[in-house]
Amino acid sequence: MKKFLPILLAVGALAMFSSCVTTKAIVRNKNVSEQWLASQHRGQAKVNVTGTYTSAVYHWGGAQLVQKGSEVTGTIGSYKLHGVVRGYRVYLLASSGSLDKYSIILSAKGQDLVGAFSDSIPFSIQEAEPMTLTKINL
Repeated sequence: MKKFLPILLAVGALAMFSSCVTTKAIVRNKNVSEQWLASQHRGQAKVNVTGTYTSAVYHWGGAQLVQKGSEVTGTIGSYKLHGVVRGYRVYLLASSGSLDKYSIILSAKGQDLVGAFSDSIPFSIQEAEPMTLTKINL
């Protein structure tokens, strides 16, 4: 029994440490994400992006967006979306669980949204990949 006690204590300490790191990472992720969105929130929305979209790029799948004022929420594939519209541009964060995973910048082109996504937050043009959301008229 005495041999197992140090092992048990080490495993417990490791579990506590890893949960603290995870909590700190989540808080940092949310802070950086919200700062990036807040910096995009200047100006009025000149387009309403509410609707159903599809994307063939990177197998994102279908997207559903709901805009209220300049705020946007929705989903794309298995990711939750939240963001803002400024002018004809849409700034989104795609999250999985409690972490924001992708930053997205799109511009309205007719009924479609064209731009790029990045797995960096804030958005990084160096890591950006093209993205097009094609509106489905139901």
